[in-house]
This record gives sequence, C-alpha cells and structure tokens, in this order.
Amino acid sequence: MGIRVAIVEDYSPLRGSLGLDLGTVPGFICVAQCDSAEVAVRELPQVHPDVILLDIPLPGMSGIECAGILSQQIPRAAIVMLTTIEDDDKVFDSIRAGACGCILRNSPFSHICRAVDEAYCGGAPMSLSIARKMVQLLRAQYSDGTAMGSAPPRRPPKAARAGHLSPREHEVLHCLARGDQYKEIAESLGISLDTVRTHLRRTYEKLHVRSRTEAVVKFLDR
Repeated sequence: MGIRVAIVEDYSPLRGSLGLDLGTVPGFICVAQCDSAEVAVRELPQVHPDVILLDIPLPGMSGIECAGILSQQIPRAAIVMLTTIEDDDKVFDSIRAGACGCILRNSPFSHICRAVDEAYCGGAPMSLSIARKMVQLLRAQYSDGTAMGSAPPRRPPKAARAGHLSPREHEVLHCLARGDQYKEIAESLGISLDTVRTHLRRTYEKLHVRSRTEAVVKFLDR
C-alpha cells in the first residue's frame, strides 16, 4: 500500500518528470497523469487517488473549477494546487472550491513530496511565499472591512495539548521535532511508512493542526 497520487498538469515535460520522480519515492504510487481538467474529471474517479496535484491555469476548464468537481466526485482525495506566485489572487478561490493546499509549481521535489505527505495526513500544505501573501491579503481585507463583512476575525480556540496522544504518537512527534523525514521515522521506530502516516493523521486530528510545523510547536509547548 502507498499514497496514490494523481497529476493534472497541461505542461507535458513537468507532468512527465513529476510522474516519473514520484514513482521512485517509497510509499508513493503515481496512478494517473492528466493533461486537462476534462480528462481528470472523467478518469480520476476510476483510479481512486489519495492526493491530487492540480495545476490552476489549464486549457479549457480551469483548475479551480476542476477542484470543485473533483472534491464532489472524490471527497476523500486531498487536492493540492500547483501555481505560480502571480496566481496568488486565485488561491482563495481554489481553497473555496475544495483544495486543501497550494504550492509553487517550481518547488523543489522534496517540498512537493512533503506536501503530498502532509495533504494525505490531513494537513494543509502551503508554500511559504504563498502563505505570506495570503496573510497580507487577509490583513488588507480585514483592515477595510471587506473580509467576512465588517465583523472582526474571531480568536481561535485555545490550542489542544499533546498530553492525550498515545505513546507511539509521542515517539513519532519526537522524531518529527528533531527534523526526521517520514522514512527516517519509520526506520528509527521499526514501523512502515503507512503506519507513520496513520499516526500523523491521528495526531493532526487530536491536536487540531494542519501541518507538521504546527504539530511540532504544540508538542514542544506541552
């Protein structure tokens, strides 16, 4: 078993190289490569992907519209948008359509792999430059009263603590806190990659977090 990844990207060299590279990563299985949104909505429900890497600008149907359809067709699949920094105004629309995260198309391959892992575990992967722009946009909208009407943003609930995690979940978080990658955690604890991801998925749910960084912060703040 592994994470079933589908790619929806119209640029053939990127689509092909990404598919080949993902196929070499232990625990990843590239189950589909689609060159358009129309092909994706027709074929992806048949191959049951866990994570979909979806380009925003596509010929014909846009990636944003495609995300909305796929999120209805395959609700269990995590959709991560591929974008350029110039597309930052479209990221909100992508999230509203059903995507769980957004990363730059030219991100290092290791970052793309981490995004796939985080999305599969229930997280919300976001390239730092995109996240920064999203914060800036939100601040601008709140400052002029256009975000969610004129009401001020609500304070988030008090952070969950790590005390109610299982002993194994504590071990996985400890490895994560020292900077280990998922493969290293699996080798260190003598468990499979799938088991590591299962523990992280449960940990994210218990701590109410969407990324490994948030999980580590709460673990260290216990």
